[in-house]
Amino acid sequence: MRKNFLPELLAPAGSMEALKAAVNAGADAVYLSGKRFGARHYAANFEDEEIEGAVSYAHLHGVKVQVTVNTLIKDSELQDVAEYLLWLYKIGVDAVIIQDLGVASICREMVPNLDMHASTQMTIHNFEGVKWAAEFGFKRVVLAREVGVQDIKRISEKLNEELKADKSSSIELEVFGHGALCYSYSGQCLMSSFIGGRSGNRGMCAQPCRKPYDFTVGEKDEFGRPQNTRVMPLKEHYLLSTRDLSVYKHLNQISKAHVNSIKIEGRMRSPQYVAIVVGIYRKAIDSMKREKWKPTDEDVSKLKLAFNRGFTEGYIMNARRGSLMARDGPGNRGLYVGDVVGYKKSGEVVVKIKNPIIPQKGDGIVFKSLNQDERDQGMFLEKEPSMNKNKIILKVQRPVKPESKLFITRKKSLMDSADELINESSSKRLIPIKISIKWDENKFAHLDCEFPVTIPVTDTPKHEVTHKHLHYRSPLQFETAIKRPLSHEQIEKQLKKTGGTPFIIKEIKMEYPGDLFVSIGKLNQLRRDLLDKVAEELLNYYIPEKKDLKAAETRFYNLLNGLKSDLKIKHKPESDKSANFDYKPSKTDVGVYMDNLETLTAACKGGCKRVYFEPHSTYSNFKNSNPDEKYIARYFEDIFELLRKAGTICSEMNVDLIWKLPNITSQSYLDHTTPLINKLSDLNVSGVMVDGIGAAEAIKTQNNKIEIYGSTGLNVWNHLIAEQLSKTSNDPPKNPGITFKSITVSPELSKNEIKRLISTSHTKNIPTSFELLVQGNIESMVTEDCLPLINPKSNGLKMYDAKKEFIGIIDAKKRVFPVNTNYNGRTHILNAVELCLVDYMPSILRMGINSVVIDARGKPPSYALEMAAIYSNAVEKTEKGNELKKTLNMLKNNVKKISTGGITTGNFIRGVK
Repeated sequence: MRKNFLPELLAPAGSMEALKAAVNAGADAVYLSGKRFGARHYAANFEDEEIEGAVSYAHLHGVKVQVTVNTLIKDSELQDVAEYLLWLYKIGVDAVIIQDLGVASICREMVPNLDMHASTQMTIHNFEGVKWAAEFGFKRVVLAREVGVQDIKRISEKLNEELKADKSSSIELEVFGHGALCYSYSGQCLMSSFIGGRSGNRGMCAQPCRKPYDFTVGEKDEFGRPQNTRVMPLKEHYLLSTRDLSVYKHLNQISKAHVNSIKIEGRMRSPQYVAIVVGIYRKAIDSMKREKWKPTDEDVSKLKLAFNRGFTEGYIMNARRGSLMARDGPGNRGLYVGDVVGYKKSGEVVVKIKNPIIPQKGDGIVFKSLNQDERDQGMFLEKEPSMNKNKIILKVQRPVKPESKLFITRKKSLMDSADELINESSSKRLIPIKISIKWDENKFAHLDCEFPVTIPVTDTPKHEVTHKHLHYRSPLQFETAIKRPLSHEQIEKQLKKTGGTPFIIKEIKMEYPGDLFVSIGKLNQLRRDLLDKVAEELLNYYIPEKKDLKAAETRFYNLLNGLKSDLKIKHKPESDKSANFDYKPSKTDVGVYMDNLETLTAACKGGCKRVYFEPHSTYSNFKNSNPDEKYIARYFEDIFELLRKAGTICSEMNVDLIWKLPNITSQSYLDHTTPLINKLSDLNVSGVMVDGIGAAEAIKTQNNKIEIYGSTGLNVWNHLIAEQLSKTSNDPPKNPGITFKSITVSPELSKNEIKRLISTSHTKNIPTSFELLVQGNIESMVTEDCLPLINPKSNGLKMYDAKKEFIGIIDAKKRVFPVNTNYNGRTHILNAVELCLVDYMPSILRMGINSVVIDARGKPPSYALEMAAIYSNAVEKTEKGNELKKTLNMLKNNVKKISTGGITTGNFIRGVK
C-alpha cells in the first residue's frame, strides 16, 4: 500500500444528468445502479442501455464507473445476478460494489478481472475483516461509517506491513466523506423490513429513522414486559434522525490515514447537489496536491446551501455521540442568516444578519419559529431585500414572529452556476486530438490522429495517460473545384467544430493541394465520422479482450449448469405431510441468547441444550465514553469471570455454552478479546458466536480449533453464502474461508426461501448446520448512538439503565420498540412485536433446521425459563408427532401470555419485497 498520495474522489450518479454533473465537476469515479440489485431502489437509476451510455460517457472523460450490485440475493435470483455481472464485465464497467458473499463468489469465479468492492453494508470495521476481504479477492473495502480515522490509519499501516510480501492481496480503503448517514450500522438494520416488509438490504428502506418517536421509560414485570410506563417530555421527537456527514474541514487528516477513496453519498439527491459538492471537494483535493489548501467558510456555506440536515464530522472524526444527531427534524436546514427582530404591518420583516451570505431575489428562504410545534414559513423572494447597517428588510406574505430564525434553503445564483456546469462540457475533461491530413491521387482524405487515453493504474486511485495513434481513410471523395475551392482555413474551421463532444482539436497539419471541393455538410460528416472512430478506439481500451470474454462466457455457462441443477430440487407443498427432504436432523436443539447468569440458569432449567452467552458486565457503564486502559482491562476481567461461572452452571446441567460476541467488534474489542480465546476450553466454553467475518478471522487466527457459530449479522440469504462460510482448510489459498460449525439464516427470509437454501446446501454437501431465530423481540437496529443517555429536559447526559428498567421508543402507530444497550453504550432497538414460530415447528424441522433459537437478552429469568420449556416441549412433541396441532396451539397461547408487544410470524410467512 502506497504512502503520500491523495484520495480518489468518488461521486454519486442517480441519473444521467447527475453523472454529467459529477464528471464536469471533477470526479475521478462515479458509482451508479441499474434498476435491479442496487441498494437505492427509489433513486431514478439506469436502464441497461442507459448504463452503457453512462459507461461510455464517463470513460471518454477519463472517469471510472462502479456499479452497485449490493443487495442481498435469494437463491431464486442467483442466475439473474450472474447474467448481470457478465454483462457489466462485457460493457467495460470498472468495478462492482457487492454486499452478498454468494454474489462475490460468483463474480470471483466467473469474471475474475472485474474488480469487486466490498460494500459498506458488509459492515467491515476491523483489520481482520479487511484482511479477509483482500484474501477473498476484493479490490477495495468500503469501511463502515463508524470506523474512526485513527483506526483507519492503524488498519492501513497493518495492511502495509502484513500484505506487502503478497502484492496480489493488496486492497484499497474507501470511506464516506459527505452526505446522509444511516442511524444503524449498514447491513445491521432490519427495522424497515420488520415494520413493513421493505428491506434496506434489498434497497427498499422506508427510512423509519427519519420518523418521529416518543421516548418511554418504566418498570418491567416478571417476564420483562413494560408496566407503569411514562412518556418523557422531550423537546425533540426525531430520536433516530442523524445529521449529514461532512469531512470537508478534515481532508488533510483523512488523506494522511492513507484512504484511497472518499465517497460522496447522494444517489437520491439532485444533479445540482452533486455538481456543487463534488466541485468543492475537487477544488480542495487539487489544492492539497499543491500543499496550499485550507478550508474556507465560503465553501462550507455552499455545502450547506446544497443540502444539509446540520453537519457532523461523524464517527470517522470521532465526533461525540450527541453531535451526530438532528433530533429536532429530518429535513434540510439550509444556511442560517440571522434572527427576526421586528415585523411591520406593511408586510416587511426586519432580520439582524449574522452571516455574510444574505438572501437575494429568487432565493428560497424559510423562517423557523422557536416553538417547534409551529410550522415553518417558506417562500421565494420576489424582490431584493433592502439593507440597513447589520439588518435586512424583506417583503413577506404573512406575519413572522419576532425571534424566528431566517435560513436560505435555495440559493438561486449557486443553483444557476451548477446548472451551467451540468449543461456544458468541462474544458478540463476534453480530450485533445492532433490531426495530420493529406489527400491521395484519387482525392480521398487520409487522417492520422494522435490522442491520449486515460487508463486506471492498478492498485492506485491514479490514472496513466498513454498516447495512441489512429489512421482513418475517409470514404468521402473530394472533387476538383470548378469555381471556388475550399480554403485551408475553411477545412480547419469545420474540423475544429467539436462542440457537444468530449474532444477538442488542438492541432491540424495539412498537406492540401488547394483545388478541392466538397459541401460544408459533407465536411462536417467527415469530422463526425473521424471523432466516432477515435471514440470507438478509446473505449476499446476498457472492453475485455475477446479471449478473456470468451473464457468468462464459458465459466458463466458452467456456473449456470450448476445453478440449474440446483433448481431441479423439488419442493412439496407445505400442506403435504410427507414433505420430507431427508435432511431432518436426528435431533433439533433449543438454544437461547442471554446476557446474565440468572437468565442463563433459568434457560438451562427450562430444558435448552445450548446457551449463547453475551455477558453484560458491570463495567459496561456507558457514561464512560472514553474509558482508559485500566477500565477496559477490568471489563474483560469481569467478562472472563462471568464466562467461568457460566461454564460451571452449564457443565453441571449438561448444556453447551457458546460465548456470543457483540454484533460490532471494534479493533480495540478484538485486541482485548483474542488473548482470552485460548483459555476458553478451561471454562467449559465450547465455541464462539460472531456476527462478522472479521471477528471470526481474529478468533481462528488465535486458535484454529475453536468452533465458530454465525449469528444473523452475517446475512445468510442463499446457499452460496453458506458455502463460503463453510470452507475448509484444504481450500486453495485464493479461495479462503472459515469453517462455521453453524450459521443462522436471515430473519428476512420466508419459510419457502429457507427451505430452498437448506435443501440446496444439503444437495451440494455444504458442511454446516443451520439455526433459526424463532422467538423474541428480534434486533432491528444496532447503532453507536446511546439513546438511554437522553435527558428529558436538555437532551444532555441522563443515564437510564436498560438492564434494570424498561426503555423504549414509541412510533406514530403507538408501537413500542424496546431498547437495550451493550458494551460501550451501543444501542440495540428491538422489534415492537415478538417473533413466535412455535406452531410452525413441524415445517421448521422438516426443512432441516438443526437448532431453533430464542432471544432472551434483556429478559428476566422467568421469561427464559418459560420460553425454553415451551420450545423444548414443542420440539419434543413434534419429533414424536402425537396430537401435534392441539399441543402446538396450546403452547402458542402460552407464548402470547408472556410476550412483549404481542406475537408475529415476521417475515417467515410473507418474506420481503
